[in-house]
Amino acid sequence: MSDAPNPEPAKPNAKVDPKTLTMHSPPPRVGRVSRPVLIGTAAVGLTGLSAIVLFALNPPALKIEAPPETMSVERNFVTEQLAKLPPTYEGFHAAAKAEPPPAPQFHPPASETASTAQSDDAT
Repeated sequence: MSDAPNPEPAKPNAKVDPKTLTMHSPPPRVGRVSRPVLIGTAAVGLTGLSAIVLFALNPPALKIEAPPETMSVERNFVTEQLAKLPPTYEGFHAAAKAEPPPAPQFHPPASETASTAQSDDAT
């Protein structure tokens, strides 16, 4: 069928090159990194790490805003505060003892209305 001559079959006693008889692929090539690239990468990484640590610790020396006031600086006189109160509490207890509003009226559940509608239809 083909015009190419058939290759001769291999002889059973023929020796094979041992370099071709490997069970796995050859190891990958070794990549080399120059010393300045390694030092530069380490410097950038350590600078980033130190910035993250400083940001996480939030030292008080780096705060720019002023701390909030802990004491009120406004002058509130006691007499002014007392003047806002009612003069007597005579009606206070009467209002508290007043009758509560009536409870709201709810509709019956849908299952009950359906069963009553069926019983009305049956009669």
